[in-house]
Amino acid sequence: NYINDHKALLELGFDGFYVDIEPVQFSQREYYLDLLDSINNEISSGFILSVYSGSFGDSDNEWEWSPEFYSKVAGKVNLIFIPGFDSGESSKEGYQGYIKHQLEEISNRSYNTQFILGIPAHKPSPETMSNALEAVAEQTSIRRPNNLVGVAVFSEWTATENDWNIFKEYQNS
Repeated sequence: NYINDHKALLELGFDGFYVDIEPVQFSQREYYLDLLDSINNEISSGFILSVYSGSFGDSDNEWEWSPEFYSKVAGKVNLIFIPGFDSGESSKEGYQGYIKHQLEEISNRSYNTQFILGIPAHKPSPETMSNALEAVAEQTSIRRPNNLVGVAVFSEWTATENDWNIFKEYQNS
């Protein structure tokens, strides 16, 4: 049913769809990969298949994805949305270190997909749009991942006028 619903959306003219299953429990990861295979088998080529991921990590936290799991998913999708929020960090430096680490992980490996980093407009300090964009600018000035296509504001309906002004400044820099 899930695949058929999305096929109907593609028939309406959408360019693809976004799989937002979170978290992908450890016991369900093979089923998740099978779902991505089924989607690819059921839908004709030329569409965009994107997914929400866990953050880079390798612990017993189901909200994290190991580099190996990222590789498996990357081979099946066109775009992976990495959350630049829910870091658990309590300081600006710690949070910016988290953002930089996510970008370093993309840079340090050859993933067969593109990435977009979600930046927060819905979290309290230190997880602010300003802190996230500052970290992105610093890290990408050192080494921009080739397959990083940009950033996405989440959740845009919570973004303030000030958030949008910060975002515009980042775009112009």
